Parts: sequence; C-alpha cells; structure tokens
Amino acid sequence: MFWKEPFELTTQRIATRHCVGLKGATEGTLGMEAGDGRHRSLILVFFLLCPIALGGFPLVEIARAAGECCDSQPVHLFLIQADDLSPFESDLDGVQKKSLSSSIPSEESIGSWSFNPEYHGQTAASTWTFIIHFEVENAAGVQLNATVNIDIGPNRYSGQSAAGDTYLPGGSGTLELDIEVESDTLVSSDTVSVELVMSSLVFVIPTGGARIDFMWGDDDHDSRIEGDLPLLDIDLQTPLVDGRTLHIPAILRSGFGQRLVEEGVMTCLVDGDVVQGEPVKAPAGQDVKATWSWSAPEGHQDGKITVEIRYSLQANTGFWQAISEFDIQLEDGEGSSNFYSESEPLRTIHGSSLEVVIDADLENDGDNLVITRTTRLTMYDDMAYWLRWGMTNQGADSLDSDSVWSQLSGSYSEEQLTDKVIDSMESEGLANSLQAGALSTWFLEAALQLEPEHLLSGTFNDFHTLQVRIDLHQDNSVSKREVSILVSTTQSIEDGEYFDLLQQFILPQSDSYWDKVSLLLSVKTDSQSALLDVHDKTSEPLSISHERWVTHEILIISSDDVLEWNRLDLRIKPTTNPLFTPLYLFVICTLLTVIMFGACLLLAKGKTKKPLLLETVLIPLIGVAYWIAYPMETLGAIMGLVGGCWAVTILITPRRSGGDSIVDTSSIPEVPTISCPKCTTSNPVISDIRPLRLPCGGCGRVLKIVG
Repeated sequence: MFWKEPFELTTQRIATRHCVGLKGATEGTLGMEAGDGRHRSLILVFFLLCPIALGGFPLVEIARAAGECCDSQPVHLFLIQADDLSPFESDLDGVQKKSLSSSIPSEESIGSWSFNPEYHGQTAASTWTFIIHFEVENAAGVQLNATVNIDIGPNRYSGQSAAGDTYLPGGSGTLELDIEVESDTLVSSDTVSVELVMSSLVFVIPTGGARIDFMWGDDDHDSRIEGDLPLLDIDLQTPLVDGRTLHIPAILRSGFGQRLVEEGVMTCLVDGDVVQGEPVKAPAGQDVKATWSWSAPEGHQDGKITVEIRYSLQANTGFWQAISEFDIQLEDGEGSSNFYSESEPLRTIHGSSLEVVIDADLENDGDNLVITRTTRLTMYDDMAYWLRWGMTNQGADSLDSDSVWSQLSGSYSEEQLTDKVIDSMESEGLANSLQAGALSTWFLEAALQLEPEHLLSGTFNDFHTLQVRIDLHQDNSVSKREVSILVSTTQSIEDGEYFDLLQQFILPQSDSYWDKVSLLLSVKTDSQSALLDVHDKTSEPLSISHERWVTHEILIISSDDVLEWNRLDLRIKPTTNPLFTPLYLFVICTLLTVIMFGACLLLAKGKTKKPLLLETVLIPLIGVAYWIAYPMETLGAIMGLVGGCWAVTILITPRRSGGDSIVDTSSIPEVPTISCPKCTTSNPVISDIRPLRLPCGGCGRVLKIVG
C-alpha cells in the first residue's frame, strides 16, 4: 500500500492521509492537541485563507472515503529480446529461440529474463505460471525435467515440472510450470527476474537432426510469466466544478511514465455510467495526470456522486480501480466541457490520427510549367489538443526549455496567455512563425515527426511563394477537435522531366505519435499541359485514378494508411507538347475519327451501309480511351483498330442486289410484243421490217408479222 506519510499529531499540525492505488480513496483527518494560543491562531488563519487559495473553484467535499488499496494485480510479463521482461504486448516484435540438439546430462539454462518495475508495493501470495513455446523436430517427443526460478528482489521462489519426467510430444506446443510465490514487499530498486533451467532432457525415438526449439518474443510465440505485481497506483483527486461540468483528475503513478496511458485503456465512470471521450493527458512529474470532463445530465441536482477510475493494461488480466464518493455543488451555467491543462499536454505514442490532403494545379504560364499546391495536415485526438494548447502558450515563461513551443516567440499579453481560447492573433502568430522558415527547418520534424522536403516536394529555397494558414474548423477552444495546418506553395518544374511529387514523409520512429496516416493527393492540369507518365513505387498498393477531360487532366491517388509503408515514391512527367495536351488531343482525335468514317462512307458507294452504321458503336471506345487518359500511342492504336474494322467491313460488304438493284426504266421506250397463238408466249418485236418472220421464244414456231 502506498501512503503519503502524514504529519505527527504531536507536532500540533494538520494531519492528512491519502491512500492511492487500486480501489484507492481519499480520507482526511484533522487533529490537534491542546496547545498554546499561537498554534491555534495559525490553524485558524489557515482555514480562513483556504477559500482564497482555492481561487474561484467551489469546494467539493468528500462524503465517504471507502475502499481498500490492493497493490498487487494479475499481470502477464512477456519474454522479449534475449533477456528482457515486459508487461506490454507491443514489445513482442521479434522471435527469439534457444535450440537443444542433443540430450543433456546435467543442468543447462535455457534463458534468464528480467526487468525493473521501478515501483513499490506488496505482492500477494499466489501461484505464478511460466509458459514457453516449444517445437520438437525429428523425434517422437522429449522427456525432460525443468525448473523455473523467480527472483523478486532478494527473494527466490522455484517451481519444478511434475514428479517424474515431463513428456513433450513432437510438434509445437507450450511448456507450463507453476511456482508458488509468497506475499512479499517490492521496492522501487528491486528487479523481477525469471530463469528456465533444464535438469535433464532426452529425445524419444530420435532421427537424424533431432532437436527442440524454445521460442519467445513475438505474437505467435508469446511466452510469458503470469503472476501478480504492484505495477501502478491510481490517485483519484478532487473534481473541479465548472458550471454543471465536473473535471475529474486522476494521477497514474508507476515506473513507466506516459507509456502507461499509451499502452493501456483508461475508463472513468460517474454513478456507474461511462464518461464519454478520451481524457486530457499531461505530465505530473514522472507520472501522468488524466482528466475527464463530465457534464451533469438534465435534472441532476447537488449531492453525492460516485467516481470510479479503471485502468486495464492487458485485456485478459482484469483492471486496476480507484473509487471514491464526492459531495458536489453545481454552479449556474453549463460550464466548459473542455478541460484546459495548466501544463503542456502529452503527445502520446500512437495516440492520434493524421490526414494528409494535397491539391496541386499544373499550369503552363508560357515560359515554364508551374505547380501550385496546397498541403493540408489535419490532426485529431491528442495531437490536436497539443497543437491547440500550444497556440495559446507560444513563448510562455512557464514552458520547459525543451518544449517545442518555447522556441516560438510570442509577444502576447498575460490575458491572451490565460484566457484558455485561441484568438486570431495567436493562430496568425503561429502561421507567421512557420511561414518565416520554422515550418521547413524544424517544426515539421520536431513537432509532427514529418520530413518537410519529401512532404512539400522541395526546400524553402525551391518555392516562389510559401504561405501557411491555421484552420481551427470554427472552434477556437482548446479541445480535441481537429485542427489543420495548410501550406500553399508554388514552384517551377521542368517540361518533359520527372518531378518528385511525394516521397515517404513520415520520419522513421520507433515511437510514432501517429496510429494512422491517411493520404489523398490530386493533381489537375490546364488545357495546355498534360501528364505523360505517373511513376509509383510503393510497398503497398495505392488507389490511382487518372482522367482526361477536354479542358484538363486530373490524377487522384489515395490510401487509407501509409504509416507503416517502407517505400512511398510518386513521380509525374509533365509536358506542354500540343500532341499530348487535353484540348489539342481532343481536337486531333475528333478530326481523325471524322476523317476515317468519311473515307469509309466513300468506299461504301454502291454497297449497303448498314454494317458500317452499326459499327459506329466503336466510336465511344475512342472516347473511353481518351477519358481514362491512355497515352497518345495507345490512343492512336485504338483509333487505328477502329478505322481498320470499318475498312474491313466495307471490303467484305457485297454490292446492292434484289430490291436495292432494280434499274429505273421510266426513260426507256416501250417494245411491242406478239403472243404465240400456240403457246401464248409473249415475244418482243424489236424490228420495224415488214413482213417479219419471228421465231417464238416458247415453242419455236415461226410467227409472221405483215403489218
């Protein structure tokens, strides 16, 4: 149990006692022996000055100080690296192994792992369990005797495998050993260590290359020791009243600093209901202070409330807990639901998301190609709060010397620094400082862990213009509402040469502030410029859309998360060659299509044109190829294919026949005929000579015409 030691009553001073930790509560006692009037007067003055020292905050009286402080909590300590223990699952990042390929006649250590919790408390008497993964190859199994030694400070506890040899079958599995640990006291300098020792090991029915591998250190081989340790305490402090809003602070004390809030899950409950939203996190010496904001529901009156803080480090090992009851008196007005931290808030590891949106316009100004781009960095969660808080504290005297905000000069009045809102002068002051050079020289790297040259596609000297703006999204409070930094630049690029549009801009960090970085990039050309090629080399697939319209081209590239990408390399090849620009290329395609179709119509003279007209459905194919921005070479090949199909169709189409080939006989004179009296065949009379002998075309009889 962790106690802040009280003053002795015999000294005639006020004695207070605070119990902090699991189910920690606060209890206070006031004691005074009879003494001389001077001591009594001092105490009276103390009570008279208390309301003044508390400023404008109303008193929140603790109505009940209940709960017991349990220092020890079930926890898994993972075997990591070669010889380390860690309670954090994120440290499982690489498999380690110890191999044995022959039977051992005497003791052999498989490994020893240790860590220093840097904390103190009482460990409960319990059964600890050691679990390690193994794999047996080229043998039916292994017969072994094993011992696990656990050292907690100067005390050692041991556990052995079951009586007789323990048999591990061939293949993969886990070896589990139990160790009885007595109640003990852990001080901050004590080390906790565990060692696995093999007393004997014999392979059963081995073949060539028989061996056993003991493995640990990654997600698939999460070897661990399951036990009870006092890793942290929770100090639930008196809430602050602001209108009908309570700001509820709690300090997490441990040897892990801010990593505790980065790895675990913290929850605040008021009268059993979960307080929504993440707390504001700020340093409290070597510890972390988390503050939740709870707004009293409509109809809630003054009186007692029960506040509970829970902290869960691992999903399946329970949680630490602090509970206390407070008697509150609400004020008029709703109050602010945004807690303002007096100290610089934490930039937690993997605690925020970042959106990167880049809009670029490519234009031909007559002499050069100019790219104008706006890069919008939108931050959420802890980083948004940190940025908003920093704007109200630029250059403040209270900042630590290594703070990012101490490097920015702020000529603001005391009222501006303490008004807890971001006014236009503060946001414009940050924008001006970044625009003057801080953005690309150090701010993006030191504050946001971003590489400026890769993100902005150039250095400060490469830009014709550079402008920085801050977008508060119509909210000037210090809150976790998103906030954006907009960087607008213009620069000249070479015609027909590759230009680095974007490279991996996230600085390699083992402890990144970001848990997700999304990307949306668009490039738009004018009618006199085009993108000859888009070169992308990335470790993960991108979503790429390239469209060509009559007046412009537009390239859109996006990804939901590029945080863990090893490679991100995007380059474009722009040109002002008329053969490739959208407007001229559209005119060329249209003219060629009309010419090809007109030529085919001429070739179809004397033939039916229905097959050719049916093949006009191929014209949209050219339009689609133009729209999806196929290169000119591919577009020309498609047009040639369409024209070739039309020509082949005309060549194989026969000339008109049947009803289509009847000759107009309206201008031909009529020819007289004579019918054969024998077979009634009508025979044309094609001569005016009389008398005329004419053979019948039907029966052959000679007909004689005399008149």
